Amino acid sequence: MSLKDLLMDDLKVAMREKDTIRKSVVTMLRAAVKQIEVDQRIELDDDAIIDIIAKQIKQKNNAIVEFQNGNRQDLVDLTEKEILKSLKGLLKKKIVEYDEENGELILFLVPNLN
Repeated sequence: MSLKDLLMDDLKVAMREKDTIRKSVVTMLRAAVKQIEVDQRIELDDDAIIDIIAKQIKQKNNAIVEFQNGNRQDLVDLTEKEILKSLKGLLKKKIVEYDEENGELILFLVPNLN
């Protein structure tokens, strides 16, 4: 199952559970994926989607700094929930393979929708 399919499943679960924060984050991610696919006329693979999620986490972290500078604790709390509950919750690092030729551990980001 591709990461796009897992995002769609996560959206359905968030809607069923009436989890508005998670629903808005997954919708935002799906929109970002769709925008790139339409603009570049390509089908994104899981690696590209992981890059988009990483970019969203970075943008949210930058937004937190700006909200703190503007004394908007309400927005800081909301953005932190978006990052912790949804964005980071979508991905989980696992060591799944050891590359014997290069002697390195290979980390894979795996969807974690629980």
